[in-house]
Amino acid sequence: MGASQASSRRRGNRRLEGLQTLGVGCMLQLQETENRQSPGATTWAAEFLVSEGESREFLGLWFTSGAIHVAKKRRATQVIMCSFPCGKWLHMIKARTSPSCELCKRERGQGQAAMQSLPEETVVHIQSAGCKSQRKSVMGAHNRCWKYLLCAITNMVKRNGISSS
Repeated sequence: MGASQASSRRRGNRRLEGLQTLGVGCMLQLQETENRQSPGATTWAAEFLVSEGESREFLGLWFTSGAIHVAKKRRATQVIMCSFPCGKWLHMIKARTSPSCELCKRERGQGQAAMQSLPEETVVHIQSAGCKSQRKSVMGAHNRCWKYLLCAITNMVKRNGISSS
């Protein structure tokens, strides 16, 4: 590793440590102002669907927006209603002989032993790095989200004049 890469990595680590400290401070502040006696969240989906001003109201606006393509609305509806046409669902309605992931099956080849332990093709399996065939695209999406969040937090720190070093 070159000197400039090492220096850049140290700056990044210091910035991340500062942001972690900021995150803990923000959570403590939220717990104090809201007088919380429980964790700030349970699961993302549960919190989103019960959050006032963000959840069902937001979904309603999103679904009625003319700017959102019909295919995206259809997929979101399928995921929310647990009817996304993945292998497990197709097997349940007898449209497929097996609930196993077709992408994992193709990657492993045609050996009989490999077919025994195939994971079920669910929305979670497809959208997580658990499906080896989807891993690259899932990790790319995750990394884009992480970079966006890091930039948003950094901008908030700059706007509020908080030192991150």
